[in-house]
Amino acid sequence: MDRADSRTITQPPIGQTKAEAGEIGFAQLHDEELRGIWQRMLDAGQNLSALLRAALDGLDAYLGFERAFLILSAGPEGRDGPAHAADDESLPLRVLAARARTRRPEGDRSEDVSNPEFALNRSAVKRALQSPQAFAIQDCLVQPHRDGEEVHRSVLCQPFSAGPDMPAALYLDRGLGGGPIDARDVARMAVYAECCLPILGRGLLYQEVQNLRARLASPAPADAPRMEMGVGSRRPPAAEHGADEAAVDLPAQIPSYHGIVGHAEKLRRIFQVIEKVKDSDLNICIFGESGTGKELVARAIHAASQRRDRPFVSENCGTIAENLLESELFGHLKGSFTGADEDRKGLFELASGGTLFLDEISDMSEGMQRKMLRVLQEGVIRPIGSKQTVKVDTRIVCASNKNLNALVQSGAFRVDLYYRVNVVSIEVPPLRDRREDIPLLAAHFCAELGAEGRAVPRVSQSVLSTLREYPWPGNVRELRNVIHRAAATCSRGTIHRKDVLPLLADRHAAGSFSGEGLERTESQIVLRVPRRESFNEIIGECERVVLFNALKECNWNKSKVVKMLKIPRQSLYNMIAKHDLRRKWEE
Repeated sequence: MDRADSRTITQPPIGQTKAEAGEIGFAQLHDEELRGIWQRMLDAGQNLSALLRAALDGLDAYLGFERAFLILSAGPEGRDGPAHAADDESLPLRVLAARARTRRPEGDRSEDVSNPEFALNRSAVKRALQSPQAFAIQDCLVQPHRDGEEVHRSVLCQPFSAGPDMPAALYLDRGLGGGPIDARDVARMAVYAECCLPILGRGLLYQEVQNLRARLASPAPADAPRMEMGVGSRRPPAAEHGADEAAVDLPAQIPSYHGIVGHAEKLRRIFQVIEKVKDSDLNICIFGESGTGKELVARAIHAASQRRDRPFVSENCGTIAENLLESELFGHLKGSFTGADEDRKGLFELASGGTLFLDEISDMSEGMQRKMLRVLQEGVIRPIGSKQTVKVDTRIVCASNKNLNALVQSGAFRVDLYYRVNVVSIEVPPLRDRREDIPLLAAHFCAELGAEGRAVPRVSQSVLSTLREYPWPGNVRELRNVIHRAAATCSRGTIHRKDVLPLLADRHAAGSFSGEGLERTESQIVLRVPRRESFNEIIGECERVVLFNALKECNWNKSKVVKMLKIPRQSLYNMIAKHDLRRKWEE
């Protein structure tokens, strides 16, 4: 619980503060430290991140404080706040920036404050956001920025307006050893406020205007505001299945390697292998479950190689009868069999100089395996009905969703052909092993719709969470299908969870995953935590997973988390600081 000693609160009149500030000289800005802060803020221009950092870096030293916080009210009803703002814990606020001055032998250094929401006195913040005057509190009980122990600090708050219905405050504090806050401290704060806060207010207002423009240009409904840089109104609570939930911004830059979207570690290893073998003539065999994108990998190998300007030809060996597959691969002469009314080149010849991709090679019959072995050994083919051989220069890339080594052991696949086609092996990971790529893939598939001339849908946060948690038995192919179908049926251009759930093959699996590292069903809770050496480390990981998922489920409302977990509020604060938990926009 925040506590402030009300007997030591000082509240100098604004007029007096400005008079003393005039003695320091606002108009001339002759103080070098203040001029430096002012100049850095001007140099930041419209870059809000740089502006926030410039506003605080040096301010703590200039005023003789240890920490500086820039706070914006997130309440939609202006300075008075909504009705529930009387509860300090539920006070809707955003810490836009928080910097702490650390003394080092080589000189003072500024760094970010960890978990800034819990490192200040919320009663003082509430008062600052609702007060028209600067004020000082000589003794406040707050948490320092490095651990969870409460300490007594002196606090100085300067309210200001960042725009219509956008109350904001500058909050500074220092240890009691730094001495009491006097009139000169308040006067110097007033000088800073007159010189620098107008620049900061314009920057925040500019960002709010940009957010408003984006919302007006977006197909999302007007009651679903977008949040950027922590500026703007709070997102309304999501209704059942996220029907009224605001859409989120999918990645604008989609990393890809010759058409393969993603940056997961397992994908990067595949890219490294391709780079090493792309210009060789070594045959490559690609393994992976159905729908993982084996043909995309084959196309990437071709696109990265020196053969990129020559043909890329693909064939699925499992979809063609044996007697037709031979003609398809090697070609035939006119009259060589019933229906052969003209000469026809086979795929090996058509792909000569380029790449031939043979999918599901494990489905080849034993007879076709023998003929394939001869082609790979000698580099020649003989069309059906011909006595002459044709030399071909074709790179072979094969793929299989079955374990070829097991088929060799059982005698279903020739061992000599296995070693011919499997010179280089590439294992394509299933989508469940590269969940970090799901937002990128979703953005890619939404962009596909735009390329087809259709409206590009937006996606709600609950949909992204559902997509990450679903096991994806159909892999990337299933994800693409779900995105395209949901886009066709969603309302007002935004895909919500209710649009996605009916399209998932295993809805029970989609509902049982509750969050990061945690599965919850009606009868049990299963935790997935990293392997640790000691008992205490394992327990700590379990505590982190449970706490993080509880915070996410309650939308980071600490009052609700306390009731859900049945723990004291201070224990919650200490555990959040201990595990350094923070929302994505704070990272």
